[in-house]
Amino acid sequence: MPASARPAASTATPALPIARLQRMARWMRALIALGAAALLSATASLWLSGSGPLSAHIQHLMAAAGLADNAALPAGTMTALFLIGLPNVLLGLFALLQAWRLFGAYGRGQVFGPGAVRHIRAIAWALIATSFWHMASSTLSILLLTWHNPPGHRQLSLGISWEDYLSALFGGLLIAMAWAMTEAGRIEQDNAGFV
Repeated sequence: MPASARPAASTATPALPIARLQRMARWMRALIALGAAALLSATASLWLSGSGPLSAHIQHLMAAAGLADNAALPAGTMTALFLIGLPNVLLGLFALLQAWRLFGAYGRGQVFGPGAVRHIRAIAWALIATSFWHMASSTLSILLLTWHNPPGHRQLSLGISWEDYLSALFGGLLIAMAWAMTEAGRIEQDNAGFV
């Protein structure tokens, strides 16, 4: 084949793995920041608006408690419902903060270090705690809404949703991954000691 007919060799150099890792870390941190802003915005709009999303949330809880839509809520119920839901928001922000720090470490090229493992483990426990607190908060909310009912008409509702199960499952998977990363690092250190 004549030299003129051969395809020209590409002169572009492939991106270094660290450059790709840094680019991915920047994208993930942008998504994490967006997620934190969305969580805070949704929480504020839910509880600061006098109607709309808040009334739909309360109607959903009242329907689950078997109460009529127009049932009067006792004084302090809204504050108590806010306090019951607050730990889920704080756990979500904690998990996002740990993810922010994790991808910050990735951006610095620290993928398998103890810091990365610590952040993964913290995210895992936040997911598991969120799963259990979501179940508990639903139970507490319905109990709170029916607390002032006459004896025999109060409700205690226990249940697990698919989202709760998935959150706990992914938390467990992340704990297993963190453990595997720790063990791999220990084995690598042991092997390096023999050389």
